[in-house]
Parts: sequence; C-alpha cells; structure tokens
Amino acid sequence: MAITKWYQFDTAQQVWQAHISGPRGRLNPSSIRHVRAGPSACMVVDALKAFTDHDGMWNLHAKFDPLTGAKIAKRLQAARAAKFAECTPDTAPKDPRDRSAHLDALALAEIVLPDGTAPARTRPGAPLVVVDASQTDGAGGPVVDWGIPVELPATVLTDVLGAHDPDVVIVANGVVLYAEGRLNLGRSSRLANRAQRRALAGLYSTCAVPNCDAHYDRCRLHHLRHWEHGGRTDLENLLPVCQHHHTLLHEHDWAIALGPNRELTIRLPNGQDLRTGPPRRGSP
Repeated sequence: MAITKWYQFDTAQQVWQAHISGPRGRLNPSSIRHVRAGPSACMVVDALKAFTDHDGMWNLHAKFDPLTGAKIAKRLQAARAAKFAECTPDTAPKDPRDRSAHLDALALAEIVLPDGTAPARTRPGAPLVVVDASQTDGAGGPVVDWGIPVELPATVLTDVLGAHDPDVVIVANGVVLYAEGRLNLGRSSRLANRAQRRALAGLYSTCAVPNCDAHYDRCRLHHLRHWEHGGRTDLENLLPVCQHHHTLLHEHDWAIALGPNRELTIRLPNGQDLRTGPPRRGSP
C-alpha cells in the first residue's frame, strides 16, 4: 500500500536541514510545514510501474521519496562504477545522455541479476573464505583463509563475520573446485561477473604477472584469447592483471598461455620467458 505525504520546502537546503535536524538523521516533523496539495507542494509517493512497449522492450518507471531515492541512486552509482571500471560495452550509444542512461540500465540489471540471467547467489558484502584442499593445516584438514591477516578463535571469527554467510571458494593446485554463481558466460557478455571475480580471488591475491604486487582488487580480468578474436568470458580464459600489464599485453605483443593448473608462461618480444607455477593465494 502506497503511503502519501505532503511536504513543502522553500529551498533544497531546507530539505537537507530537515533531514539532519531529526534524531539520528531522521526527518524532524517540526521543520516541515504540512500543507494541502497545491502547485508548490511535493507529493511523496513510492510507486513502480512496468510495461512492454511496441518494440517489445520491457520498460520500468519508478518514483520514490527523496531519501529512498538517494539510497537507490548511491547503490546504482556504485554498481555502475564497479561493472564498467574496466571497459564500456560496445552497445553503449555515443550520445553522452543516452550512453549514461544505457549504463545505468545495465547497472540496475547487474544489481537484480548479477550475471545477467539468474538471481544472485553471492551476496554483496559477504566475506570471502577460501579453502585450499591442496594444503593441510597440520591437523589433517585443508588450509582455510578467512581473509583476516591474524589468527582468531572460532568464537571471535563468528563475531567478526557477523550475520553474513560467507562466499566459499574451494581450490586445489591452481584449479577452482567449487565457487557459487555462473562461472562461464561464453559470448553472452564481454565483462566478467562478480561470481567469476570472487572465484579467481580464491587463487590470486595480486596481479598474475610474476613479481607484480598490485592488489587483486586493482586488477581487471584479461581475456587470454581476446574477445575481439572470439574469446569467451569463461573462467579458464580469464586472468587478473593490473592496468600496467594489461596495456603491455595488448600493445607490446606479449604472448601469454596458461597450463592445466594455471601455470603461467609469458613470452616477451625479446624472446625472454616469464613463468610461474600454479597460483596460490597469499603467495608473492
């Protein structure tokens, strides 16, 4: 049921002052003049409408109160920045306004459908826990990386992780054995999804290029077989590299190959080879 309220403010500054003057940032009723509906009144109605137009496109129109709208806009802006940090899709129009609207629509789809086709199974903000089945903890079990740089008792870990169920990635010898979400997108999307980034975060903590310490969060997922040459956005075709090395791979004829356990070989233009063994999270 929609709840309708009528408020009137002389300036946008009064809206903000009303917001911050209440307890814990809530609207303070004493700073709002309730009036009857009129040309200068602002009707706050939460509503959502959907329809299919004559082109067969599904349309969405929404109206929210200012505070809810601000929260949604912030979430949308963050999703857009994360999704298009690496590149802009070829489908984006050239006109700046149309381009912005297109990216906003794709970002909204990313929030609702993180891989573009199915509901999210990985949760925003959920901690990442990596289980390395190829290593033992000294007590016969696998090594578990909780993403915390110090060892903590289980009871303390529970408090630190809070109410979030973690995203669990199980790896062994450079291979992702288990990770939630859709890990192979094929040619349906040029950009990797969140599930793929989380899965590879179970193997890499930095750029994959030897001796590069750029943090994984600053890396983009590079297509080993370039997208322009028919490369697929599948986990086996993706490698985390920093911006510097991504440029070298594309513009300086670096040849790169992965073995069955993600053993990396990079052939430089001068004939030198850079090699690594299977990646292991936390290793330099």
